[in-house]
Amino acid sequence: MRPSLSALAAVSRSQPSKLKKPAISLDHFIQRQRVLALWREIVRAIHKIPPSSTREELQSYARAEFERHRAVTDVVS
Repeated sequence: MRPSLSALAAVSRSQPSKLKKPAISLDHFIQRQRVLALWREIVRAIHKIPPSSTREELQSYARAEFERHRAVTDVVS
């Protein structure tokens, strides 16, 4: 590595983060991505249903379930 790059790397590590929330762990990040992928899959499946009251009910149910579990922070493999 060039000396200038190693100096920049050393400087950037010592500065505090500008993010307000602490960084999440890798396991938490992976689980979050899985949840988002599941949400997208559910939304796509619901949109394949012809417009009806059933479709609206499924949309509201899926959203309510995801909102209900929004604050869950424990990561289970």
